[in-house]
Amino acid sequence: MTTFTTNDGGLLGNTIASYLGRGFELGPKRNAGVTVIDAVIQEFVGQGQCRYGAAPNWQEPGAFRAIVEKSVTSGTAIPILCPWGSIKPTLANIDVADLGALRMLECLNQRVRSHYAPGIAVNLRVEDIGGYYLFADMGEAGREASRHYVAALLMLIKVLGLDCLNPIPESHMMTEESHATLADTVSGFFEAYMTETDKVGLDDYSSLASWKQLAELGWQGQIPFAQREYYKALYRRLYHGITPVESTRKLARYLASSLARNNLKASGADPSWGMDYLRLSFCPPVPALPVSMANRAFYYRTVPESCARTHIPPWRARGFIKLTSGSPCLKIASWSDDLSLQPCVVQIARSGDSVPVNSPFLQV
Repeated sequence: MTTFTTNDGGLLGNTIASYLGRGFELGPKRNAGVTVIDAVIQEFVGQGQCRYGAAPNWQEPGAFRAIVEKSVTSGTAIPILCPWGSIKPTLANIDVADLGALRMLECLNQRVRSHYAPGIAVNLRVEDIGGYYLFADMGEAGREASRHYVAALLMLIKVLGLDCLNPIPESHMMTEESHATLADTVSGFFEAYMTETDKVGLDDYSSLASWKQLAELGWQGQIPFAQREYYKALYRRLYHGITPVESTRKLARYLASSLARNNLKASGADPSWGMDYLRLSFCPPVPALPVSMANRAFYYRTVPESCARTHIPPWRARGFIKLTSGSPCLKIASWSDDLSLQPCVVQIARSGDSVPVNSPFLQV
């Protein structure tokens, strides 16, 4: 049994316990004539409360449907890979935003199991090694904050009893040295390639020496301008005053880290899955993704839209509880938002293990 204790007389502990007991979008039972596969797919699609963005047409034949069909036919849990960051913007520890996102995954499992007993099996790739590389400028303080965040996240999954989740830190799949060595090797190639094609365009990208170097190391595709602008717009929001050159360099390091992870076989997907697994992301959709990735991907909110219209991935979000005259509600915000939050920590425990979860609240 999972218990919740706080230093506020129990109000927020009870609020979070109540939140965890909710079932998001459980909906009506399957209508007569609707197949198990169609019902399961519809649970993934959802009704907009859990899903982020427009509903894709997953009912048509394709990778997504084929993966669900394969699992149902074999009677196994539907495999899902979900990436998860490893550091909060202010180096804070886990909070109720992380708690909310984990609950979203568990509720998805409950909804699927209402139609198909094996449910889902989620490999949660926790990007600690990638975080060390991308946020190296934070120094030892950033590394220590990341270690605390990852340890607390793993413990939170354990004390919540989320058996459908299998968290796998990158540090369990590759070493920091091997990742950094490979990423450093290719980062300059990415920067050179993007700098050149930003000027001359992509019509003849495959003839460029920088792209040929990337291709030899396993990179595929041209890196469309829409993708570049997606990441650069994010950098402009996160790093005030960042220059175009600095944005390109940051993106080059990010892509280099991704390629290094792929080449070191540290995706987090179970090798037995092959390519037959779904991809769930708490990040907004990246434009112009390759079809092989886009046609098996879906996107979820950190908390349901009925709780917060704002959407930020849990590891970047600032979670808090809003206390009103009505029902308390879990909210998320940017760390730059000016909020008069009162500090509170909820200790969540189960079978001798426990973890503190930052649960600040806003009294209105």
